[in-house]
Amino acid sequence: MGHSEMYSRFALPLLSVLTVLGSALVESEFKAAASAPIEHAPVTVVEFFRLLPQKYSGISELRKKELLTAGTTVTDVRNGFMEYSDCAESRSQIAIFKTAKGERIVGVTYIGQAIDPKTENPVDASEFHMLQYRADKWSDLTKLTFPRRLSRGDWVELPRTGTVIKLHLRDGKEVSYKWSGYIFSPISR
Repeated sequence: MGHSEMYSRFALPLLSVLTVLGSALVESEFKAAASAPIEHAPVTVVEFFRLLPQKYSGISELRKKELLTAGTTVTDVRNGFMEYSDCAESRSQIAIFKTAKGERIVGVTYIGQAIDPKTENPVDASEFHMLQYRADKWSDLTKLTFPRRLSRGDWVELPRTGTVIKLHLRDGKEVSYKWSGYIFSPISR
């Protein structure tokens, strides 16, 4: 029996078993981490999400726990990214950005609908915040880190990888901004 035949006969089935076991282990560790108390400064996107006040997450503590194990939630711990949807009309993203000093700042977006208090009709809504968690307190650094204000119909898309965010304008145009470690700067084209 040649090397390639031995590899096909023994290594591939073993590799398949190890992949399945590895996936199950990662999933069980993730679920355990999702419910364990946080006793240190948050580091992972899951820890930041769990600590995020309802004012920024838009959801209750109970709903957060449900979303952490929902099949529709995208959680990329390695890249510091999370995307979840609390209902069919909304989508939220969280991404970790590092400052020049190595501190973590969290970008949080919400894209969906809200009820207009004047007309009581649904309207497109979006929010974008850059938040810092320090000494058990959240600080909103959006005005310091993002050079423009969102208009109705504009929305920010956070990156799953990298440090470039996309501002989608209501007229269909898109503007990219790169994180410098302190501020987002427009990328000239």
